[in-house]
Amino acid sequence: MLVVRMLSLLRKSNLNTPIQAVFNSPTLAALAESTKHYQAVDIPINLIRPGIKMIITDMLPLITLSQADIDIIITHVPGGVSNVQDIHSLTSL
Repeated sequence: MLVVRMLSLLRKSNLNTPIQAVFNSPTLAALAESTKHYQAVDIPINLIRPGIKMIITDMLPLITLSQADIDIIITHVPGGVSNVQDIHSLTSL
């Protein structure tokens, strides 16, 4: 939990450090050196707001899907569009 808290504080300081760097660095000095190689990640705002009736492609900045693909995904979500907070690809952390 301390590592997660530390990474959160680093990100607030515009230093994005992967968790692997924490465990691969033998000292704090080595960890500090590794943070120079990473940039802060800009996370786009979520355009899917509560109460919307339809999700369109422009609301999904993290993935490229056709409207037909979006509609298929929504049909597989119990409760439909009202239960969708975001759609993005799955990637390893």
